[in-house]
Amino acid sequence: MLGYLFIVSLICMLVCFGIARKRNLNPSLWVALGSVFGPIAVLFALFLPAPKQAGQLSS
Repeated sequence: MLGYLFIVSLICMLVCFGIARKRNLNPSLWVALGSVFGPIAVLFALFLPAPKQAGQLSS
């Protein structure tokens, strides 16, 4: 059982890291969130809007 939780946590950490890098979010923060919250953090990372770039105008 403990091995299963470790594997799921590791996978969630890697997925959160990849999503964070792709969306210009803080990868360290999202790896930590992935390790603590697991699949919930992955869902939040997927559906969280990407931050606006410095040069973009808001409409």
